[in-house]
Amino acid sequence: MSVKLPIDYHPPARPVGMLSMTEARAALMPHRHTAVHDLAVQRLLAIVAALIAILSVYTMRIADPDLWGHLRYGRLFWEKGSVRVADPFAFTSAGLTWHTHEYLSQILLWLSYAQAGVVGLILLKCVVGGVTVYVLYRTIRLGSDDAPLWAPILMLTASLVSRFFLFRPQIFTFLFFAIFLLILLRHTFSQKTHLWVLPPLLALWANLHGGFIAGIGAVGLVLALCLLQSYHYHRWNLRAIWRDTRPLAVLLAACVAASLLTPSGWRIWPYLLTELTNPYNRRFIREWQPIDLTAPGWSGACFMLLAALLIAAWGLAQRRVATIAGLRPWHWLLSCLPLSVMAFASERHIPLATLWIAPVLALLAQAAWNARPARSAMNVGLLLATCVMSMPAIFGAIITVADPWPRIRLTVDSLGAEHPMGAVAFMRVNRLQGRVYTPPWWGSYLTWELYPDVLVSSDNRHVTLFPLELVGEHQRFYNLEQADVEAPLSRASDFLLMPASTPILPRVRADRRWTAIYDDGQAILFVRADEDHAHILRRHRTGQLQQPQEPPPVWFQ
Repeated sequence: MSVKLPIDYHPPARPVGMLSMTEARAALMPHRHTAVHDLAVQRLLAIVAALIAILSVYTMRIADPDLWGHLRYGRLFWEKGSVRVADPFAFTSAGLTWHTHEYLSQILLWLSYAQAGVVGLILLKCVVGGVTVYVLYRTIRLGSDDAPLWAPILMLTASLVSRFFLFRPQIFTFLFFAIFLLILLRHTFSQKTHLWVLPPLLALWANLHGGFIAGIGAVGLVLALCLLQSYHYHRWNLRAIWRDTRPLAVLLAACVAASLLTPSGWRIWPYLLTELTNPYNRRFIREWQPIDLTAPGWSGACFMLLAALLIAAWGLAQRRVATIAGLRPWHWLLSCLPLSVMAFASERHIPLATLWIAPVLALLAQAAWNARPARSAMNVGLLLATCVMSMPAIFGAIITVADPWPRIRLTVDSLGAEHPMGAVAFMRVNRLQGRVYTPPWWGSYLTWELYPDVLVSSDNRHVTLFPLELVGEHQRFYNLEQADVEAPLSRASDFLLMPASTPILPRVRADRRWTAIYDDGQAILFVRADEDHAHILRRHRTGQLQQPQEPPPVWFQ
């Protein structure tokens, strides 16, 4: 069966201004009518969409640079029984405060790995991702009940969000954001829901990942929609508008208060502000940079497709429909603007924008579909759109079927740089110990493999631990040709690890204060050429430093 949307085709029995907003919206809510499409075809399409969406969650099994740190830190918190611990992993962190705002997700990642290894990590990711996709499905169905409309939207958006489902605390943000949207949109459509569950959920969310700020933003955005909605029903009746929007206003204040229920308390907000305004993120870190249509995985291109479909659906709805649930089509389109701007400015926000756009796209598409003429070119357009929208998810499903084994690939991380597996194996086989000046994106991997024999200068904790000046020092050293070659020496480093693509590498090779003792064409390891390291230099000159015998592993198993 298909459902007509809450489109204002029929006015309520008495003037809108005399109704409460709940009564007015209820009068305009969907009513069922005979299905246009064959029921068996709809069911088949729904099953295919569900299977492909679930496979999409399993597809991404790549160890990005953050995984190793999350496992190591989660183990530390679990074994210590506290998150208020001094950082033992970096030699540059003495006396610094560690804002462990992701401690709960790190503990969950560690326990999953400790209990079941790689399979445990994959299972945790698939459970969180599977629930997220199910909630996404429920949210999309708020706006559409015709499978030819909602099924391709589900496939495209599930595939797009799943591309960011790596083994990181962000997966919990995707889950909680999807739950927030489902509950908030149900409230917008006057369906039975429980707003009171959101503040406790946000308190939990704030202890899992800093993305909880997106939940607060979602409440604020839906509050703005409800203000417009109430104005549509009551015009300038301020008392009625306050009555209709008061639950969301109270909810917004309660969610802000709930965000303080973390070990950091109110200090979590200054930290988030520092992270969001960190100039080095958008300059040097790929996921903080604008959408790249040619990037591996085609996430940017898929999001562009989603945005184009949203604009097309809005254009059709704007021509044929007056209002949808008390809001004009352009109001719904405008609601997508904040997160879309954030996504175009920074790829890391694509999943959140996708989760918001998906139900709005379904809403607008269903409205335009229901209002189409008896004979319309939209039938052909829908078929073409379905094929295009399904392709990314189908390709992902093919990749998953071709490699179904529960393994995590190590070779290439999310930044396009390989893990320094050979250099790590070299240090281990030669029992090298000391302080290593390392790229931030390699620091966690060294900590996972070599701690406590090796301490790193930096890792991907960035401003949760390290001052902005230290973060900038490392980013400049490993990304700029005119970087300060004295930086590793000023930190009293024993070793210097550099990617082969580092612009400053020729200057370091020419510096007699460093001697290269390992080079596999991907990572180069230098040791200080001074008396304190004479024993290592002697072993290097006499050929006593052993080379790793086995090739680096491709999989983390």
